[in-house]
Amino acid sequence: MKGGVTIRSLRLILVLIGVVPILTAGLKDRGKRPGEAREISWEEFEDKVRGGWAGQMIGVTYGPPTHGAAHLAV
Repeated sequence: MKGGVTIRSLRLILVLIGVVPILTAGLKDRGKRPGEAREISWEEFEDKVRGGWAGQMIGVTYGPPTHGAAHLAV
């Protein structure tokens, strides 16, 4: 479909929405020693748990159609 939104572009957008926050999450904690514990609010904890759960569900949804595709191409 030319000029419209495709499933592939929607998948790319979902991946970018999920990956960019993960890659930038540690930037605000610079200066702390690795492994040092820090306190977070309940809301931040809940947000992290929900984000992890959403990532798992996205993987479960999009994983089976491509599972083993590299082995089948050989």
